[in-house]
Amino acid sequence: MINIIKRSPGHILLTTSIAAASAVAAPSYADLFLEEIIVTAQKREQSLQDVPISVDVMSGDELSIRNENEISSLVKVSPGFTVKAGSSANDQALYIRGVGTQSFSRGVDQSVSVVIDGAVATSTGTSLLDLSDVERVEILRGPQGMLFGKNASAGVLNVVTKKPSQEFDMALGASYGSKEEIKTHGFINGGITENLAVRLSFYNNERDGIITNDNPEGSDYNDRNEWGAKLKFAYEFSDDLSVLVGLSHADRDILCCVGGVEINATPQDNPAHPFAFTLQTPSGDEEDHTFENDTSVATTELDTATVEFSYALGDHTLTSISSYAESNLVSDYRSVGLSRTLLVANTSIDDIEQFTQEVRITSPGGEAVDYQFGLYYFDKSLSGSSLQVLDAYAVGSAPFPDFIYQTKLAIKGVANKSYAAFGQATWDLTDTTRVTAGLRYNYEDVDLRMVVTNPIIDPVPAYLTFPFAAPGVVDEERTDNALSWRLIVEHDLTDAAMVYGSVARGYKAPGANTLSSVVVAKATGLNAIIDPEIPTNFEVGLKSTWMDNRLMLNAAMFYTEFQDFHATVSNAEAGQLPNFNLNNVDELRSQGIEIELNVKATEHLSLSANVAYIDAVFESYEGAQCYNGQTEAQGCVNNNQDLSGKEASNSPDWSYNFTGRYERNIADSGVNAYALATYYWQDEVQYSAAGNPMTKGDAYGLLDLTLGVESDDGKYQLQVYVKNVFDEFYVAGLSDFTSIVPFPRVNSLDYTYERRMGVSATYNF
Repeated sequence: MINIIKRSPGHILLTTSIAAASAVAAPSYADLFLEEIIVTAQKREQSLQDVPISVDVMSGDELSIRNENEISSLVKVSPGFTVKAGSSANDQALYIRGVGTQSFSRGVDQSVSVVIDGAVATSTGTSLLDLSDVERVEILRGPQGMLFGKNASAGVLNVVTKKPSQEFDMALGASYGSKEEIKTHGFINGGITENLAVRLSFYNNERDGIITNDNPEGSDYNDRNEWGAKLKFAYEFSDDLSVLVGLSHADRDILCCVGGVEINATPQDNPAHPFAFTLQTPSGDEEDHTFENDTSVATTELDTATVEFSYALGDHTLTSISSYAESNLVSDYRSVGLSRTLLVANTSIDDIEQFTQEVRITSPGGEAVDYQFGLYYFDKSLSGSSLQVLDAYAVGSAPFPDFIYQTKLAIKGVANKSYAAFGQATWDLTDTTRVTAGLRYNYEDVDLRMVVTNPIIDPVPAYLTFPFAAPGVVDEERTDNALSWRLIVEHDLTDAAMVYGSVARGYKAPGANTLSSVVVAKATGLNAIIDPEIPTNFEVGLKSTWMDNRLMLNAAMFYTEFQDFHATVSNAEAGQLPNFNLNNVDELRSQGIEIELNVKATEHLSLSANVAYIDAVFESYEGAQCYNGQTEAQGCVNNNQDLSGKEASNSPDWSYNFTGRYERNIADSGVNAYALATYYWQDEVQYSAAGNPMTKGDAYGLLDLTLGVESDDGKYQLQVYVKNVFDEFYVAGLSDFTSIVPFPRVNSLDYTYERRMGVSATYNF
C-alpha cells in the first residue's frame, strides 16, 4: 500500500493517483490540477464541489501519511471540529461548530453522530476507536436530520472503510515513536472466486503512559493498548444484485484519564488536617506527573456485523443496510491526583445491544429530478450498573477513623426504538438553478428503568454534608414524534462556481437521565426523560474552483439555534462533591464562518489554508447550576446562576491551519521524496459548561512535520515525523476541584502535549 493523498477540502491536495505514481518518473501536465474527490454526504456518490452542504473530508491515505489513526487528530486539520476530554471514553464527546453532547448520561444520543459504513455507533466510547483501513472520513457540519439514520443535531462524522476488490493486494505497516508508541497495521485483499472478493485488515496500538506516577507502587497513566480486525466479503449474485458483509472486533484496555495538577497546592499548617497527605502530590503550571495511590482502568469491547444489499431496479438502486452491534464498556475512575484514596470504588459497566435497518431507493442521478426515499428502524438497549464508594475522611468531611459512604446504581434498562420515513428530491429549475427539498418523520419510544440504593448511616452524622444520591426506583417511558426538513437553493455562477442557501430543522430524541441523581431530580419536579433537542440552521455557502482547476475556494456562513439543548450541569458548596443533573437548556446559539482554500502552486508544491470563526453562546439559560465555589457576588443565588449570553464550552472562537506539501522525484532513483508540514492554532476555550473562570484554557499552536520517501512502483514508503515541533505545552481540558481538594484545577493532556518523534514504514507485497 502506498500512502497517496487524495483531494481533501481544507487540507493538502495531491493530484497523482497510484497508477500515475507508478508510471511517471517526472511531474506531468496533469500534476498541475486538483483531483476531484467523491463523497457520499447525500447518500449518493457526488463530487464534493456539487454538494450544497458544508463538508470536510480526510482520506485514509492522508491519515496514514500524517501518522494519525484517531478521530481526535482531525482537530488539527478541520477547524471548528473539537473533542471534549473526559475521565473515560464514554465521557468524551465530539463538537462541530461549537456544539456537542454536554452530558455523560448513557441515555442521551450524541449531538454529533458517528456513522461507520452506514451504521450508527453504539456510544461515544465505541466511536472513538482506531481509524483502521479507512477509505475516507467526512465531517458533515450542521444538523443532519434527513439522511443519516439516527438524527444528529449538530453534525455527522461519516466514516467509510475500504471495500474488497478482485485485485490481489497485501501490505504491512509499522511505526515507532516517543513513549514507546508502537503501531502496526496491515491488510490482505483479493478475489476468491470470480464473484467473491475478501478483505481482511488488522491493527495493534501500544503506548506507555504519558502521565508519570511518582508513586513507586503505581503505574503511569493515559497509556494505550488496543487491537482490532475487520473481515469483509463482497459477492455479486448477478449484474443487478450484490452484497457486502462486514464483521469487526475492537478491544481497548487503558489506564485513563488522569491529568496533572496545574497550580501549586497550599501547604497545610496543621499536619493532622486530612489534606496534609496532598503535599506528596506534584503540582505546577505545566505538570505532567502525579502521585497516585489508585488506578483508573477502562476497557472497551465492540463487535459489529453489517450486511448491505444493492439491487438495480432498472435505472434505480434499492439499498438495504442491516447492522447489529454488541459493546461492553467498563471504567473504574478512581484517580484524582491524590496520594490518599478518595474513591474506594467508582465503577460503571455498560452493556449495549443495537440493531438498525435502513431501506432506500435512489434515482440514477443526472435527471431533471433526482430523488431518494426510504425507511429506517433503530433499536438500542442498554443495561449496566454503577458503584461509588467514598472515603469521606479523604476530603476532610469526616473525623478519623475513615467514614465510608456507598452508592449503588443499577440501570435495569434504557430502551430506545425509533421509526422513520424520509425522502429528498432535487429539481433542476433551469440549467443553472436547482432546488432541493427533504422531509423526515421520526417516531421515538424511550423507556428508562433504574434502581438506586444508598445505605446511609442512620442517624446521618452532622459532618456528612455531601449531596449524595437518594435511593429509589425510576420507571418512566416517553414517546415523541417529529418532522425534520431541509430546503436548499443552489445556483451556478459559472461552470466552476456554485452558491447555495439552505434552511434546515433537525432533531435529537428525548434523553434519559441515567445519573445517580435521577431520584432527587424527580423529587424536585424534573423529568427522568427530558425533552428532545431541536436545532434550526440557516446557511449560505460557496463551492468554487479557479485558475483552470488549480485553486479551490469553499466558504460557508451559518446561524444555528438549538431549543432544549441537552446538558449535564453540576454544583457544589464548599466541602461538597459535585451533584450532576441532566436537563434542557432553553436556547443555545452558534454562528460563524468557515473558509477553505487549496492551491496547486506548482507541480511540486501544494498549499492549503483553513479558518473557522465560531461564536457559540447560551442565548437563554436562567436556571443553570453554579460552578464549584461560585459566590453570590459571582452570580450564584440559591445554587443557580444565569448563563444567558455566556459562551458555550469546548468551542474556541477562532481556529485555523496551514498545510504544505512539497515533493520531487529523485532523478533515476525510482524514488519520490516529500515533505509535509501542518500548523494548527486555536483560540482560548472554556472547558466548563458552567462557565467556571478557573477552567478556561489558553490559546496554543502546534506544528507537525513529516519527511518521507516512496518508491515509484508503490512498493514501499519510509517516513520520519515530529509532532508538536516547537514543544508547546497545551491542555485538552481543565477540571476544577476547588471544593474538595486544595489545588484549583487539574488538566487533561493529549499525547502531543509535548514534542513527539517517530519513524514509520509501509511495504506493499
